[in-house]
Amino acid sequence: MSTPTTTDKRPTRVEVRAAQMIIERYERGVGPKPSEAIRRLAKAEPRD
Repeated sequence: MSTPTTTDKRPTRVEVRAAQMIIERYERGVGPKPSEAIRRLAKAEPRD
């Protein structure tokens, strides 16, 4: 696994999945409404 560089601003797979899980919880009615930043993060392309 490569070491992340400061030039790669894309989120990691874990960060994207965590944001998706927050949105899933909201859609099931068991979590707070996610912020716009969380919604963008959930749709982001993760870095490899």
